[in-house]
Amino acid sequence: MTTFQGRPYTKAVPFAKTFTAVAGQTQQIWQPKGAYFELALLLAKSTAAGEYAICDTDPSNIIGYIQFDGTNYSRLDLGMAGIRSNRLNNATLILLSPLAIAATIKGVVYGWEVTQEGNYR
Repeated sequence: MTTFQGRPYTKAVPFAKTFTAVAGQTQQIWQPKGAYFELALLLAKSTAAGEYAICDTDPSNIIGYIQFDGTNYSRLDLGMAGIRSNRLNNATLILLSPLAIAATIKGVVYGWEVTQEGNYR
């Protein structure tokens, strides 16, 4: 028997974002209010093939990349440890299109919101 060692996600944030064919375009997909995020999983599907960057608050602070084939759901799975935002105030999870790809991306971000006092919600 295997015991579940992690903690369940407290947030599941759905999103739907449209990108025009402009390289470097960004879309905000999660901005906790009065807290910062810990990202564990991003599950999404795109209408066009391409690679996108997941960024922490600033497009230059890349957490990881997710590649879409235009037909199936893709995963950026960071496990139960997750990635904690570097910003403790006004943290924002951003999706960045480094290439000029026109697409609509729909998905869900899973993780935790952490208050300034360190409480999970």
